[in-house]
Amino acid sequence: MKRIKSGGRKIGTPNKVNAINRAYLSNLLNSQDENISIALQELFKGDKKAYLQVILKLVEFTIPRLEPIPITEEPVEQKQPQLIKIGENEILIKDQWRK
Repeated sequence: MKRIKSGGRKIGTPNKVNAINRAYLSNLLNSQDENISIALQELFKGDKKAYLQVILKLVEFTIPRLEPIPITEEPVEQKQPQLIKIGENEILIKDQWRK
């Protein structure tokens, strides 16, 4: 049974706390551009594997993660193309599944 909403934010209303936190973190990171760049350069010089791990972690915040496509066990129906016979040659005129 579906619960009846009895208060709080309406569906679709943005969460103000999340917006404030995101703005704060964005400003904090923007003010640390130079320090972050220096730290990444030092990490690259010292431990390239750790550098790549940090870069991969940071990429997760900028590029959306792809969702895997499930593979079904159902057989795919094979459709035969429509052929027309002219003399002794068969010529493909169109695929049945494309209209």
